[in-house]
Amino acid sequence: MAMDSGVDGQSHKAHHSRHSGASAKKKTKAKNKDQNSNQKQQNPKAFAFRSNAKAKRLQSLAVEKEQRRLHIPIIDRSYGKLPLFVVVVQGPPQVHITGVVDFSLADVTGLFDPCPLRSTAKFIE
Repeated sequence: MAMDSGVDGQSHKAHHSRHSGASAKKKTKAKNKDQNSNQKQQNPKAFAFRSNAKAKRLQSLAVEKEQRRLHIPIIDRSYGKLPLFVVVVQGPPQVHITGVVDFSLADVTGLFDPCPLRSTAKFIE
């Protein structure tokens, strides 16, 4: 006879929390953060400044840091001339590679002036 699959008959597995991985790290981090904030609320004297001089120094450093962040000098990154391009065209001999380079450069730049070309038979890996 088949078992009755009613509400009482179902058995579900218990929830297992993550022990490793990103989810576990996030949860433990949040848990530790909550514990630290609870400690500060329950025992404020333990987290207070003990030295007035140190407190003033830290406050002045924080203000200086904020002022430096607000007054960062703007660097002029515009260049007078554009940087040079290096174009590599590879092909078998007797194919007139220089003509291909000249015509492609003329299409891209709009300049029909001759450009210096350097050819070599060495292969670089």
